[in-house]
Amino acid sequence: MDKQEILNGPRLDQDPTFLRYVRGRMLDAESDRRKGIYRPPTNLAYNDVIFQPRTSVVTSPDQVDTSVLFSRHIPLAIPIVPANMSTITEGKMAIAMARLGGIGVIHRDLSIEAQVAEVCKVKDATKFVVEDYPTVRPTDPVSRVRELMETRGRGFAAVLDEKGEFVGVITSRDVLENRVDADRLVQDGVMTPREQLKVAPAETTLDEAKGLLYKYRKEKIPLIDGEGRLVGFVTERDIRMLENYPHATIDKKTGKLRVAAAVGVKLPDAMERVDELVKAGVDAIVIDVLHGDSPQVVAMGKAIKAKYPNVDTVLGNVATFDSTIHLIKETGADGVKAGYGVGSVCTTQLVTGTGSPQITAVAEAAAAGYPDVPIIADGGEKTSGDIVKVLASGAQTAMFGGLVAGTDETPGEITVDYETGERVKKYSGMATNEASHTLARNQGSKAKNHTPQGVPSMTLYKGPVEPIINSLMDGVRFGIANMGARNIKELQENALFVLQTPEGVRDGTPHHLNSSQRR
Repeated sequence: MDKQEILNGPRLDQDPTFLRYVRGRMLDAESDRRKGIYRPPTNLAYNDVIFQPRTSVVTSPDQVDTSVLFSRHIPLAIPIVPANMSTITEGKMAIAMARLGGIGVIHRDLSIEAQVAEVCKVKDATKFVVEDYPTVRPTDPVSRVRELMETRGRGFAAVLDEKGEFVGVITSRDVLENRVDADRLVQDGVMTPREQLKVAPAETTLDEAKGLLYKYRKEKIPLIDGEGRLVGFVTERDIRMLENYPHATIDKKTGKLRVAAAVGVKLPDAMERVDELVKAGVDAIVIDVLHGDSPQVVAMGKAIKAKYPNVDTVLGNVATFDSTIHLIKETGADGVKAGYGVGSVCTTQLVTGTGSPQITAVAEAAAAGYPDVPIIADGGEKTSGDIVKVLASGAQTAMFGGLVAGTDETPGEITVDYETGERVKKYSGMATNEASHTLARNQGSKAKNHTPQGVPSMTLYKGPVEPIINSLMDGVRFGIANMGARNIKELQENALFVLQTPEGVRDGTPHHLNSSQRR
């Protein structure tokens, strides 16, 4: 849908969709165009708008369907994506989010090898068949086995001989430190030989695997093909994990969790990074730069699509209808990130004098992507209500860092703020000097001393991320139900904006509390 189609659409009072707001803005703006200069009306941020409640059509928020698309070909059960920031999303966060029905985007402030390793952690975390199992030789010492299991996060390894043939299995129980000397060799009575193992054919189904594990009282069973070669393992742990997270974001063909990864536009690192990430099985590539409507982003988007047409690409960041249309038409993007300087640790608007409040940015991007290209609202959400607002404005997913910063799943150590005695974790913007120097070091280059567009900070330690996501999703479901909708599509069709005054914002937040209540 191009701009003219939107301007020529139904009368505003006959159009209940989220495009109603955008069409109104564009009609007003068209009359203000002078000599190619676009003078938009007032832009709107989260607290500038509220949505009118409507007659509910569900008896419980649990009946609300929150399924969405992250990109054209990647469905999610919940509309939440943690930010691709170095202090937010690596393998641990991506695993947690995919299990809950969202998806993680591994940040790019890593070496290529380290970023690929984080993708592999996700792919190896929950799946029906473990194909990238760790391997050792019969002549390897127990110390190497322990190190490998620790690195790979697996409690077993396949033992392959010099010809690469499968000869046995060794588990964490076999190499307990208080039972086995570190210098002892795998073949010296430590491993379980192949002839003593229960095995299954390569084509074993999930239900058959469950039956075999129960029948043989085993935690894992090797899968052997018709030529006697090892092709993978089925494990009780992985099957149990699939059952514990029925809404997990998985590849239906392999049972592997889905994950995305961020790349930049600096060649040759960027394309080398894409090549290795695709080899590792990444499901989507996110081109991550401050200003997405640029020649470098367009060129990179085209290059990825030309080489890997079956890998979804998400481009950004943008803040306008025109920028979104440009990226989609020029690159065939499968998703677009909307958000420009609105993150809690972002200073782009202050430094550059450019940007857009998030409700307007999302609504314009969504109008450009509608109905085929999902929009990710990137940054600035402070509450579950903000998530509802950007979904109603046309986004398919909300991306944020601050709401999940400081959780167990974020990178970094828990430290103590010696002034307050509180436990904290690091939370920093990706455009800080520190992040820029780390990225340059990982790419083997020298960082340029640009003015930073992000700030470093610390945030309170919050514990595991799952309860936080569950709480946010409770709020989202209530918000959708309160607007007379059963799903996000209906939310976008039903949502009616109301402008708020500053006093209206204060009225809708806790007030007139005494000191003990505030505490």
